[in-house]
Amino acid sequence: MPSITRRQILIGGGVAAGLVVGWAALPTQLANPMQADGDESLFNAYLRIAPSGAVIIAIPQLEMGHGVSTLLAQIVAQELGADWRAVAIEPARPGAIYGNKALIRRWAPVIAPMDSGATLADSEYLVQRYAENTPFMISGDNSALAGYLQPCREAGAAARVMLAQAAAARWETDWELCAVDKGFVRYLGATVNDMEQRLSFAELASEAAAIAPLDILPLRPEPPGENDTMIAEGTRTAFPRLDLPTKVDGSANFAGDIRLPDMLFAAVRHGPPGDSRLLGIQRKRANGITGLVDVVKHKRWVATLASNWWAANKALAAIRPRFATYGPMADDADSEAALEKALRDTSGFRLEKQGDVEEVLEQGEVYRADYSAAAALHAPIETTSATARWSAAGDESGERVEIWYAAQAPHQVAEDVARALDISTSAVTIYAPTSGGSFGARFDSRAAVQAALLARHSKRPVQVIWSRGEDQIQTYPRPAALAQLSAATDRNGTILAWQHKIAAPATGREAMARLLWQSPAHKARQDNAAMHDRSMVAGAIPPYRIPAFAVDHHPADIGYPTGLLRGHADTLNAFFRESFIDELAHRAEREPLSYRMQMLGNAPRLAACLTMVATLSGWDGGTAGSGQGLACHVMDGAMIAMIVRVQRGAEGVRVREISAAVDIGHIINEDIVRQQIESGIIFGMAQALGASSGHAKGLANARRLSDLSLPRLADTPEITISFVDNDQPSTDADALAVPVVAPAIANALFSATNVRFRQLPLI
Repeated sequence: MPSITRRQILIGGGVAAGLVVGWAALPTQLANPMQADGDESLFNAYLRIAPSGAVIIAIPQLEMGHGVSTLLAQIVAQELGADWRAVAIEPARPGAIYGNKALIRRWAPVIAPMDSGATLADSEYLVQRYAENTPFMISGDNSALAGYLQPCREAGAAARVMLAQAAAARWETDWELCAVDKGFVRYLGATVNDMEQRLSFAELASEAAAIAPLDILPLRPEPPGENDTMIAEGTRTAFPRLDLPTKVDGSANFAGDIRLPDMLFAAVRHGPPGDSRLLGIQRKRANGITGLVDVVKHKRWVATLASNWWAANKALAAIRPRFATYGPMADDADSEAALEKALRDTSGFRLEKQGDVEEVLEQGEVYRADYSAAAALHAPIETTSATARWSAAGDESGERVEIWYAAQAPHQVAEDVARALDISTSAVTIYAPTSGGSFGARFDSRAAVQAALLARHSKRPVQVIWSRGEDQIQTYPRPAALAQLSAATDRNGTILAWQHKIAAPATGREAMARLLWQSPAHKARQDNAAMHDRSMVAGAIPPYRIPAFAVDHHPADIGYPTGLLRGHADTLNAFFRESFIDELAHRAEREPLSYRMQMLGNAPRLAACLTMVATLSGWDGGTAGSGQGLACHVMDGAMIAMIVRVQRGAEGVRVREISAAVDIGHIINEDIVRQQIESGIIFGMAQALGASSGHAKGLANARRLSDLSLPRLADTPEITISFVDNDQPSTDADALAVPVVAPAIANALFSATNVRFRQLPLI
């Protein structure tokens, strides 16, 4: 829903109802993509009610295993007063009304950097333009609650008031005397003339849906009170995940599970990442492979079509495609040289600053350290898959295509498919199955485009599945990076000035060029090679009280396209920053926890997390041989402190315990937040100990999951998590734990081995 405008006035008050907010449920300028089936009653773009009383909620975010479909449905259901047992969910159809405004605002400085001539007004105008004209229904960058908590609350509140008004009309009373909870509307006044004191959603839905929503809506108190009947026994765990039953019994449909009549399966081979062109194939070598139907050549890839994917993949290997790559090719030596040159030989772009850093560094005692990180791969358990069904339609509407693809940016995928087929975007329908992981990989639309082209070529439905090797070669990884951190300290080790330099590609700008402007990957890289990128310094600003600091981005062209990964640049900068803080503490012979605490006078919530995790883990000061390491981080308003314990043994050093204290404001669903933090910890371990790849001759060296040294069940440490619950605004937790794991492990390794690890992965 749109944010507050001049005609949508924010008002304080609402004694029993909590906040009162001005809101137009269905603005006339924004169409409602949600459709009612049969006798269902459509209330707004987020919910409708079936004749049975079931509440169907549209989820405008891709479910990638992180529980967002349950979380957003819970927000709507709580505000509405629905019975959780009667709630169903479905993916929202792309529409401008679902625009992720929080993400647009977050990306605006990357799309139109204010320090390159644009102004804040320009950025706000950009936000408004996207919100009104583009279905910017994008999932990612830890933005589900930031983008949709308020719209979901408003949608539920609008429907709740409409139901109360319908009941009040029957009872000939004021709707303010009606309470809505557990799927019923109850009359709160005295019973008159044997009046029925409650009516179900099923009884009221059709009447209520015909009522125009109020412009002024009462919202329930946030956080909910202990007497809120939607919260069973006052706990936050009364909302079991809606996606788990189908995943447990195997009925959930992932992209690779789609089956259509007469469908063909396609295996695809691309050239090396960059400006690669297909030179030729040895077609005759595939003759005789049972099930092979066709071989289709494209200027940048080749596909084999068969009755099953095994036959298609076998044929693909047999034809031995040959490619030519124009321009640079990915190579570790060249990438390292480019990063080194960018860091040492350029002045960089100063994107954040406070005080005169250079002056203090020149006068004080300066300590410097260099850090590096290898390229990190997404490696979701489900490789890239997409299915397409093409139709000539046979009338004036022209051809149409349906796409089944777990897209993080569905409208952008539709635009890419439409451009490739030279049809209108309205002729492309995107269905979003559950994603078997993504971590940012599903911003890529290439498989969906390939499926559409192959379906039109063959006149049959086609499912494209990339092999694991192809998936890891073609993914746009989090880039390799090099950093130099400098600090001037006084005799007691107190930091007087801090400088954080990072050499890395302008990955955020690259990703935006591919996603929003449909720029080819190699061109997006080339066009932004010398551009600064504010997203690449995310997490670099120290949360500590330091009189003078500066953060500089030194853009570098490392020879291959790069992309967004869970945690993005925070995973780099938190590692650099928290490792360096630990070095400064030990250099000053100060205990790492108290060293941090003395600089957190302006960050009491983060200080509380550090104190809590120290108690939780039995922190012993990180003394030599203890194997304990500490790190903390602030991300999008959420805070986390972590202590890791490693142990040396005959098998080397193993991570044994991880304790975390988390403050994300008011917790909406503790089970889901815990799952997100735990999964972030395991993902962070993967980034710290593996999940990366070097490059040679244009290709990633890691071709299998086994090449990535991912944590296994036997490697999983004991994990203890404690939450700071408060009345601060709710924030997203999906990526929060990822950045802090690597520095905590690195600092623990130092206390165990007295050796500093300044590179990712650590081993």
